[in-house]
This record gives sequence, C-alpha cells and structure tokens, in this order.
Amino acid sequence: MSAAEAPTDVPVADLPSGAPIPSSIPPPTADSSSSSPPSSNNSSKAAPRLPLSFLLSAPSRLDAFIAHLNRCMQTPSGADAVLQFVCYTSRLSSALLASLAGHVLARRSASELVALALALPSRATAILFTTAAAAAASPAVVVVPTGGVRAGAETAAARAALLLSARLKALSGLCSEARTITRLWALLGLYFWARSLVLETAASLSSTSSSSGDEKQGTAAAAAHPRKSLGEHLVAWAQLLGCLGFQVLENGAYLSSRGVLGWGPEAQARAGVWSVRAWGVFVGLEIGRLAAQLSSPDGRARLAAAGELDASRKTLARNLAWAPLVVHWGGGGYLPDAAVGLLGCVPGTIGMRDLWKKTAA
Repeated sequence: MSAAEAPTDVPVADLPSGAPIPSSIPPPTADSSSSSPPSSNNSSKAAPRLPLSFLLSAPSRLDAFIAHLNRCMQTPSGADAVLQFVCYTSRLSSALLASLAGHVLARRSASELVALALALPSRATAILFTTAAAAAASPAVVVVPTGGVRAGAETAAARAALLLSARLKALSGLCSEARTITRLWALLGLYFWARSLVLETAASLSSTSSSSGDEKQGTAAAAAHPRKSLGEHLVAWAQLLGCLGFQVLENGAYLSSRGVLGWGPEAQARAGVWSVRAWGVFVGLEIGRLAAQLSSPDGRARLAAAGELDASRKTLARNLAWAPLVVHWGGGGYLPDAAVGLLGCVPGTIGMRDLWKKTAA
C-alpha cells in the first residue's frame, strides 16, 4: 500500500517507510499506534560502523606497534625470539596451504597436474607433487571430470595457495639460516657458562670441606641461598657439554657448507645429525630437572620463593615441544611439515609473548 492509497484517518508516520520521519509530525495516538504495523526502521538494526576515533587512531596504533617491534629487536635474544616465531608460524602456514591445495589437485587428471607444474616455479612444483601424491593416497579421493567455472576457480585457488606456500617455506628457511648465523657466536656465551660452573663447583667444594663458622649461621645461610647438590652440578656440566657439542658441530657443518671450512657433504650431514643429538642431551636433562622440581612440593616452594615458578613451567613446556623435534631431526624423520611447524610454534609463541610483555612501554 502506498501513501496515496492509505486511508485518511491513518497518520503518515505509521506507514512503513524507509525515509526518516520529520520531527514536525505529531506523534501517533495510543489507539492508532497499537493497531498499526511496526515500522521497518525499528525492526531492523543499522549496520555497525567503525567509529571515527578508531579510524583516526590507526596511524598512532601502527606507530606504537612498529616501535614495540623495534624494542623487541634491540637485543640478540629478542631478535632470535622474533625470528623463531616467524620461522615456525610461516612453516606451519606453508604446510597447511600445501595440504589444502593438494586435496583439491588430487582430484584433477594427470594432464592437468603436468600443465600446472609447468606453469609453477621449481619450489612450488616440488610442493605440488608431494602434497598431491599424499592426498591421492587417501581412499576418499576420487578423480572428477574437469571443466566448468567451479573447477577452474578451484585450480586457480590451489595454484595461488601453492605459490604462497612455497614463499612461506622459503621465508621459514631464511629465518632458520639467520638464526644459525647468529648462533655462530654462541660459543662465547658457552665460555661464560662454563666459567660460572667452574666457580660454583669450586665454591661448593670449598664450603663443604670447610668446618669453621657457627652451625646456626651456616644453616640460616644455606636456607637463604641453597647450594646445589652434587647431582645438580653433574646435570649442569652434562648440559654444558651437550650444548658445546651441538654448537661446535653445527658451526662446522654450516661454515663448511659456505666454503669456510673443508668438511665434505657427508661429514656435514653427519655433523648436522650429531649436533641435534647433542642438543637432545640438554633437552632431555632439562625436562628431567624441571619435572623433578615441579613435581616436588619443596621444589615448587623454592621456585615460588625465587619467583621462578611460572618461568620454570614455561621452560618445561618449551622443552617438551622440542623433544619430538629432536628425535625427528636426529635421524627419525617421521614428522610431517605441519607437525614440525606446530611443535615449533609452541616455544616460538611462548618466547614471543614473554618478549612482548617484557618490552611493553
């Protein structure tokens, strides 16, 4: 019903209309409003809009984000945390995109796959055949007839996903290499770690052999600053030796791959495997040490008194995520790329969150 066909006793304001009602029109009476249909303006809500203040503050928020990220990159440990986060998130994203594209392309014919492979870069072609073969092995995959707008759109989307997957995988490899270059100087930190262990061990031996001093004062000092036991010293030394073996072998393999040292390809491969196994010594001992402390009420109390309880739990979570990766890189090779990226995201995300909070303005 239009406004011209409406009865004269019904106010115009009661008719459904998309135009705003002028304020000069008197409000309807109670009788007429109760019998009239509801207005469309009241029944439908307006589309949400971004407030102007939000849009105007976007440049300042972007500036604050860039400044915060710059603070994260000011130290070597902070830069390594950022690179680690980018490395494993990009690797996980690459694996997921490749898997999705593989499931789409597994239903295509061999001629289509060959034509697509010829149009892709070499890195994306390798991902194409790997993911398509893995997806085709699934019993649920059925080759469907090609042609049509939908099939062409799916193939184009899969091609774009493969290209993005290859670029993300290259980004992950670049971040990993950058971290390896940074770790070339880690032997300096291991030297200071070894020096501190030597001083701690010497102090512990001298305090054990010394019998002078009041017994009560010695008990109070031991409670305030508990000394490490012989087992804790042995664990620390074993962890140091594991990290030393890892760093020496990794540095030798990487420098040889760049022509700085003279190790051959086979020696580089063996050094890479044994470097991961040496790092696995540190990871395994760290898991055992932290699990023993966190499972004991006295250990949790000491960590809580030192303010290290939350940090110890995070360290345990990181090393539990590293453990299957150590087995994978140390010779097993049983994990797919998606699992490697997902497990690597655990320590990467924990480290990035802690760094982001630590560098907050």
